[in-house]
Amino acid sequence: MQQKLRQVFQSIRIANTVLFLVVLCAIFGTLPPDLNFLSFTPQSIFRSPWFCLLLGYLAVSMLWLAFIRTARVLSRQPNDFSPPSNRESLPFIQEVVLPAGRCGRLNSFGNAVLQVIKAYGYRAFAQNKSESEYSFYAAKNSLGYWGSPLVHFGFVMVLAGGLLTFLFSDVRDLSIREGETVDIVYAQAKVKLEKFSVVLYPSRLEPEQYVSRLLIRDKEGRVWREDLKVNHPLMIGGTKFFQMRYQIEIPGLELVAYRQGLPVEAVPLKLGERKPLEQVPIAVEVKEVLPDFAISAAGKAESRSPYFRNPAVLVSVYDPPQSAVAAKKVWVFPDLVSHDSQKSDELQFTFRKLKKRYSSGIKLSRDPGVLFAYSGFLFLILGTFISGFIIPRALTGCLRLHPDQGKFMIEILGHPAKDRYGFERELKALGNAMTRIKLEAAS
Repeated sequence: MQQKLRQVFQSIRIANTVLFLVVLCAIFGTLPPDLNFLSFTPQSIFRSPWFCLLLGYLAVSMLWLAFIRTARVLSRQPNDFSPPSNRESLPFIQEVVLPAGRCGRLNSFGNAVLQVIKAYGYRAFAQNKSESEYSFYAAKNSLGYWGSPLVHFGFVMVLAGGLLTFLFSDVRDLSIREGETVDIVYAQAKVKLEKFSVVLYPSRLEPEQYVSRLLIRDKEGRVWREDLKVNHPLMIGGTKFFQMRYQIEIPGLELVAYRQGLPVEAVPLKLGERKPLEQVPIAVEVKEVLPDFAISAAGKAESRSPYFRNPAVLVSVYDPPQSAVAAKKVWVFPDLVSHDSQKSDELQFTFRKLKKRYSSGIKLSRDPGVLFAYSGFLFLILGTFISGFIIPRALTGCLRLHPDQGKFMIEILGHPAKDRYGFERELKALGNAMTRIKLEAAS
């Protein structure tokens, strides 16, 4: 039973099939939400039991392999380099002629060979020294053995982060009015919106930034201020704050009536409120507010943008005050000019003290899986880099006396490696260097 489970969770064919199915589900999840395929929708497929089962298999398989390969790396000793299973893999054989004197010459030459190998970045050690044989092993880039375990652990951590997010994350929207204080339970802090501002580009009708000026008081009683901006989230007590949107309310304004260039009466009004004037037998009502007044090509009043650059209000005049239908409707603008030259008996209007109250739309996110997911991504990147650029190399070698007593043979066998071509070149370079040792010894 244990052997069958091992085969299931270590099968590359099954793992590739599961990965292919997960990729198909991810592609399906990006399709329009109203699509329906076999009772699955793009929004529901990621919560289906069988999709969770696929991810569970990948997690168990990756964790299994990660532990097995980590155990192999940790149990590997500095001299634990068994000979290649295929002795024809990357062979290099070099014959060197020695003068008389077998034992001393063999050991001294073996030590010189180790120094050459060390010069190429290897850790080289002698294994057996005798009068007729000198064997050694060498290895470098041992850090490369950690590439595969790191990749597997990274994948598991990403899946674990996704599971924690699915089970315990809390994402909600919050709307705070200017001057309002809310208690953020998860953050264990109270947050007050002191001021909301829309910063516009100087020469364009586009917002450069939304800024919420927050007054924060934590559970220890510490008080400080922070500016929350778009794409600049804040972290408060383990909860992340994102600036998303805003709303604006017009609580009221003050409407001023003029006659013959002189103010007759100022009336505070709320939007949609009808109020009679005391000095003139009419009633007035503010129906609509346009923040950036303009006339369209069709001759209709409209707002060019949602920003208060040229505000105007639509005032309905009721004469008499009890009339159900407005006698006239006029667009009224702020009082920016003098009315001394306007001597008409007809009432004219302007407004001032236009009150605006902003509400800041903030998204709160508390996600315990983020740390696991980011750590997993870091492990994936690090493991991929190590696997691709730090490639382990190992070789075993032996110096033996040749049947002809005036010679001995150097045999070097390189262990299988990813970069076979580069390893072959390095072994040839090692052989050339050892030939030069022979020439020096002979001289």
